[in-house]
Amino acid sequence: MSYKQIIIVFLNLFIVVPILAQSPIQDLNWEAKWIDNFDSPLLGPNWIKANYGVHGNEPQLYLKSNDTVINGKLLIKTNNNSTICPTNSVITTYACSSCIPNKIYNYSSGWVETSNLKNFKYGFFETEIEMPQGNGMWPSFWTWRYNSPPNVSYTGQNEIDVFEALLSSNYPSKIGSNLFTEYCPETTTTINCESAGYLTAICPNFDPNILCYGMQYQNFNFNVAHKFGLEWNSSKIIWYIDDNIVRTTANPGINDSVRLIFNIAIDTNNLPNITNIFPTFMKINYVKYYQLKKSCQTIFNSCSFNTFDYKIYDEIRIGGLNCQNLLNTNSNYILRCINGLQVNGEFSLPLGTIFEVKLQNCIE
Repeated sequence: MSYKQIIIVFLNLFIVVPILAQSPIQDLNWEAKWIDNFDSPLLGPNWIKANYGVHGNEPQLYLKSNDTVINGKLLIKTNNNSTICPTNSVITTYACSSCIPNKIYNYSSGWVETSNLKNFKYGFFETEIEMPQGNGMWPSFWTWRYNSPPNVSYTGQNEIDVFEALLSSNYPSKIGSNLFTEYCPETTTTINCESAGYLTAICPNFDPNILCYGMQYQNFNFNVAHKFGLEWNSSKIIWYIDDNIVRTTANPGINDSVRLIFNIAIDTNNLPNITNIFPTFMKINYVKYYQLKKSCQTIFNSCSFNTFDYKIYDEIRIGGLNCQNLLNTNSNYILRCINGLQVNGEFSLPLGTIFEVKLQNCIE
């Protein structure tokens, strides 16, 4: 998007433009498009459960019996019960691949995803989660490709981890975020790049501004529920914990529709030990998806700012002859437009008020 000049005509105007983004709780431009509060004892129609599925060489077997909804929470259980993979593959719904017939798996866990039932492109994702406990647990909330029906031009071999935690006695309070794409050069053999044909991470030696295995959020209290958010558009990806930004990076090309996934894996390199107490649970209180409100083909033109409805407009014009606007003290205002903001007349912002204007395209 080419940046165009913001034209501001003012008599009494003070504008502060912060660098930080805002979560939907602070930004009225967002509107909820899909919410699952897990109010029903049955998991809703937009979800499927992996059953007798495995993921890579991880030691757990995903069973649908480990995914339940109780008292308004989606519970994903991990247990140390041994389970034999059945010979009849017809009954399996797999996460990444089906289990090996007659093989004994020492752990079972849960995997829930929207799969081809619901897809998302750009927006803000938010969930609130109570973490599992124990050495080697690997809880995560992440996005992966959505491609139904198959499209030959689809390029969605990528992944955004809203959060994941590799729990261990050595690092009991760290949590991270990851990006995986197809952008790593085929010749790359180091810095945690995955094998060809699978999800490959962007490596620092390819783009020094993006970490291969994301920034860690330290001193994390796993004993209370936390909110995890992800803002994703064509230019940026922003991670939030408890409405605070913890990581921002340029979008490296993740622009196809995705599915949402919750699961608990077990770290193959850090197996549970005698301190683990089973079963352990990841408890998901809700999941929400927001999009920006839009009136992109029109111009907002009003004497009073109080009539502004916080949508993306082609242009925003506020005020005029004899128009007076006084905004509230210690409030945040975020305006989004394509071609700029024009302010006329008297427009006053008291000390402590933040007034932010974002030049925004309309494809998000």
